[in-house]
Amino acid sequence: MLQACEEVLGKQAVQKLKAIPISANTVKRRIEDMAEDIENQVIKMVKNLPFYSIQPESMDVSNKALLLCFVRDECKGELQEELLCSLNLPGGTTSSEIFEALNSYSLEHGTEWKKCIGICTDGAANVTGHLSGIVAKVKNVGSPRHFVYTLHYT
Repeated sequence: MLQACEEVLGKQAVQKLKAIPISANTVKRRIEDMAEDIENQVIKMVKNLPFYSIQPESMDVSNKALLLCFVRDECKGELQEELLCSLNLPGGTTSSEIFEALNSYSLEHGTEWKKCIGICTDGAANVTGHLSGIVAKVKNVGSPRHFVYTLHYT
């Protein structure tokens, strides 16, 4: 950051920045504040969209199940993709656990399932199962007549 500051603002600005004491807690708090701000911006974007699609990805890292959910929309003719959330899955990566985590997040932040018109998946049965997969569960709480697609990637 100091090198960037020197390039943009000059050496005098760097000296002023070096004089500011920053503790580890201050840095941690600022990172958390920035992360929260970015999350709020993405949530606001999702709320303002007429429709959106998601791509949930579950993984097991160091014996901890984790869910990453990306949201996609079209803006000025270009596809945008943003990380919506990263959630812990205490019970594992079953369709019920994944959907519960996503649904709780959706309820907490006021995003509407009825605007979700698509899900991009890896084709795993826990996601695509027509009765109990995540896609079926999203269709049940959303608006199935507006649900346009389910894409599978490999």
